[in-house]
Amino acid sequence: MKPATDTAKRRAAAQIDGIPPKSESKKKKKHEISKRTKLTNAHLPELFQHLNH
Repeated sequence: MKPATDTAKRRAAAQIDGIPPKSESKKKKKHEISKRTKLTNAHLPELFQHLNH
């Protein structure tokens, strides 16, 4: 299934019109608790109770 808008055409038209191209957005971070978060929040064990089960 193709997207409703053609990104390549839209970007080409924007460059012709002089609109600066939008930078790519940052990748979404996964909503997982990282090792760093565990270290940072080690004094709050109640945050990690659901992970231990």
